[in-house]
Amino acid sequence: MHARRLISAALVVAFSAFLAAPSEANILTSATVNENCKDFTIVVNGKDLHKPSSVSYSISLAAQGQNPITVNGVIPVKPDKFGNFHALQKGFWRQFGVHLDNAYNLSGKATLKSSGSTVDIVFTPPTLSCAPHVSFCPLKSMNLSEPFTYAALGVGDNHSQNAQIQGQQGSQIFGIAGISGPHGQIQLQSWQQFNIQGLITGTAYVQPDTKIQLDSNSFIQGGVKVDTTDPPAAAAAAVAANAAYGQLAATMGPSDINDQGPNNGPHQVVTITGTNSTQNVLQLGQLQLQNIDLYIQAPASSTFIINVSKQAQIRNSNIFAQGIPSSHILINMVGNAQFQAQNEADPDPDPDEQIQASILAPLSNNIQVESTEIFGDLIFGQQFQVKENSLVLGCNPPPNPQLRVKMFTRGSRYIR
Repeated sequence: MHARRLISAALVVAFSAFLAAPSEANILTSATVNENCKDFTIVVNGKDLHKPSSVSYSISLAAQGQNPITVNGVIPVKPDKFGNFHALQKGFWRQFGVHLDNAYNLSGKATLKSSGSTVDIVFTPPTLSCAPHVSFCPLKSMNLSEPFTYAALGVGDNHSQNAQIQGQQGSQIFGIAGISGPHGQIQLQSWQQFNIQGLITGTAYVQPDTKIQLDSNSFIQGGVKVDTTDPPAAAAAAVAANAAYGQLAATMGPSDINDQGPNNGPHQVVTITGTNSTQNVLQLGQLQLQNIDLYIQAPASSTFIINVSKQAQIRNSNIFAQGIPSSHILINMVGNAQFQAQNEADPDPDPDEQIQASILAPLSNNIQVESTEIFGDLIFGQQFQVKENSLVLGCNPPPNPQLRVKMFTRGSRYIR
């Protein structure tokens, strides 16, 4: 009898030890991140895992004078027959509503869900330096429409020409948006393939009957406010500025730019040089670029106004500032001249091309921007279609915005 009790006690001890064993297993052994200013790849490794689980991670990017940016994600993991696991995941900062434009120190932790095993993330490089954001604020620089300046402003009119912002496939506007005139609309759509939100980081100032339509993964971070005073005043100022810039005398040629580079290989480089130390003005009928890198070169102290009276078509091309800050370059679509920037889409959700200038087109009825990053404001007339992962880095956007509040749920809603 005594022997049976000893055997039973031994079995209890052994069974208890068996139950306790998993707490010592399911080990996350390492987590590493390789990153740049657009994306990152995280790799996790572990051992003694007996069934599928997941690793959650948190990455902090700290820049001097700014609130830290926190990026959170989850990686599914599955053990092999020996209980070991290895998994990686590529992420894009834009998936988290972040545009990096500073110097950052990185830190973070990763945790295995099944056991709570946690390790510090090792980053390569340990610090990240990204180009600062500088933009031209055409309304602000002319002391128009204070205190508001707009990254995207729809002018419309008081009759049938309604202003519409149509953000598709994860396109994002960094800054304040505005709608002037009746029957306007703001529509944002996420890019589900890459889990990138449609986003306006600032406040949207709209009219009483403006329609707001967001899908379930899109946000207007600063909320929506009805303002019947400032957007119309800003729109009137934009129309006046458009006419005033359009009447400036050209300080240099040519009268048209129509350049096409090779379909394969590097873009052809074209440089336009302005020598005036105060203001350089081009008066163009057509601005046609295909497979071109156009460099706008001028003294740093000057401004560069590119007036286009007929049409601008930018296809698979860049417009770069050289010497002159991008904050001093303005493409002014005179009257109802049309503007299109279209680029070949690829599976990478980063914009393919850049336009380092602001675009003033308050009377144009259809502005199209596709897979392009605009370093400045975009003022349009009736319709602004921004799609395929485009970015508008508008006038003084909030630094490194964090998505905090879902302003609307799926479907449309009127602001009353």
